[in-house]
Amino acid sequence: MSYSNSELDQSGIAGYAVRGTQMKRQRLLLGIPSSFICEICTEIMSPNKRFNNECCKHDFCVDCVAKYIKVKVFDDVSKIKCPDPDCVAFLDCLSCQLILSKDVFEKWCDNLCDSKILVLEMVYCPDPSCSALILNECGGRVEKSECPHCKKQFCFTCKVPWHSGYQCKEFAEEMKDSNYLLFEKLAKLKAWKRCPTCNYFVERRSGCRNVRCRCGTDFCHICGMTSLCQCS
Repeated sequence: MSYSNSELDQSGIAGYAVRGTQMKRQRLLLGIPSSFICEICTEIMSPNKRFNNECCKHDFCVDCVAKYIKVKVFDDVSKIKCPDPDCVAFLDCLSCQLILSKDVFEKWCDNLCDSKILVLEMVYCPDPSCSALILNECGGRVEKSECPHCKKQFCFTCKVPWHSGYQCKEFAEEMKDSNYLLFEKLAKLKAWKRCPTCNYFVERRSGCRNVRCRCGTDFCHICGMTSLCQCS
């Protein structure tokens, strides 16, 4: 039994169904029942080309899945769903390592790390000579802390060197002195904007209005929004 080119080159949903049926018949006629049809490229694949996802079972070839992951990764997606639009399962980064290039795998790992960091409370060491990024990985309210880099004590809540002898509320009131007011005036004069994620000031010296804070957050320097900005 044979099929014409017109029969094998149908397009659209109906054409896909016809082509899939024809391929299955051809596969059986060829005597390779263990082969499969990739649901993305619709090509007949040998068993060693099948992509295995631990959370779900779909007929995808490793080449198509690798290309799919690459597109998602360079769109800064961290949690990548199964290519099947009706599937709710996610792909595991480590399980996919062998089918990905080194740069794609490392980029995916970076995306996963960034997504974890952004949901944690963070602060920069208040010592100007250090300024290391410090995360609250334990959760809850944290006050007296020690920078793991410079070993100096600071207040995680107030984001300043440790205010010995003052409660945070008392120190906040003391901060409303002339020096604090002068700093606020300077920030206004320089048109500094606070980052919506870490609350630190960001200065835009030149270029477009979209800026990136050192914590990794992108936002509009005019309105401060991270998305849906309508500034012109």
